[in-house]
Amino acid sequence: CGYTITSLNVIMGYNIKDRQNSNLYYFTRLNGHDVIVLDYYHPSNRYPDIMNYYGLIGSYQQALICQSKGVCSK
Repeated sequence: CGYTITSLNVIMGYNIKDRQNSNLYYFTRLNGHDVIVLDYYHPSNRYPDIMNYYGLIGSYQQALICQSKGVCSK
């Protein structure tokens, strides 16, 4: 959020968030490597740092689990 997705779309050359999902992560490829894009932060977020850390790491962990099971679309 914070209008950064538009910049990421320009860099990648296509729309990263081509579909909405409730998982807070998306998969793409960059230079032949898999990339996980976490859609977590918002500038108005006022939670304590430790809560943000665990929320972010939880989202990342779920993305890794989904990717390892091969059930996520890229």
